[in-house]
Amino acid sequence: MNLDPHYDIVIVGAGPCGSTAARYAAEDASVLLIDKKKTIGVPVQCAGFLPKYDELEELMPDAELPDTFRYPKSCVYTETKCQRFIAPTGDSKEFDVDANVLDRRRFDQYLAERAVSAGADLRIGTRVTAIDGKSIEIAGMWGSHTITADVIIGADGPSSIVAKAANLPGVEDDPMGVAHAIAYDMTGVEIDNEAIEMHFGRNFVPGGYAWIVPHGGTSANVGMGIRKAMCEPGVTFRDYLHRFIVEHPVASEKLRGGRVTSVIA
Repeated sequence: MNLDPHYDIVIVGAGPCGSTAARYAAEDASVLLIDKKKTIGVPVQCAGFLPKYDELEELMPDAELPDTFRYPKSCVYTETKCQRFIAPTGDSKEFDVDANVLDRRRFDQYLAERAVSAGADLRIGTRVTAIDGKSIEIAGMWGSHTITADVIIGADGPSSIVAKAANLPGVEDDPMGVAHAIAYDMTGVEIDNEAIEMHFGRNFVPGGYAWIVPHGGTSANVGMGIRKAMCEPGVTFRDYLHRFIVEHPVASEKLRGGRVTSVIA
């Protein structure tokens, strides 16, 4: 469990981007993958909609897709066939999209496993506390250490400590602020299990959209991403989500009888 004092590459953040980068980099370099979470993929931070590999190839014919887009069925909740967009008027438009809805906890762990299998070192429950050039200070479950790296990759989200150390622009530079997401896993809903739904309209999702992502049967992930700068005074993000579930003229007919099994954000 000992760390090396130096790595060719240190990657901060073991989400899909960080673990995929670690998996490929480890083929030719010494790699350390760090994540502050004690369990990879927890808390879940995404509804899990991902077009299938063949669909991605068709959508991006010139892209060289990573092989991590091929994953075991154990990572999949269910399959969907179309993506449906619902306007504030209630009118809708849908497109055929063959996709999987992923169990993001299992999927993220699978990607980290692939990185370790390729030769990367992994440290969970570990935070980067400071970066000074090629020197990195870390602390967590495995104690405190100072290591060095030739390359540091920041895959640690919108408040990236790596980005700050490199003096890159942050979310505070956006006049509209950062978008905030909130979601529930629900059961007892009456939805179209073959469709991913995206709902728009400032009365329910100001500056963003709401989604209904099936998990199979009567279960779904229901959430939204919105911008605080466009919200009504005194109305919280959770207030908007509850309004969407209970009052939306289209969605409420599908969701009103459901019950929350997990708070995602």
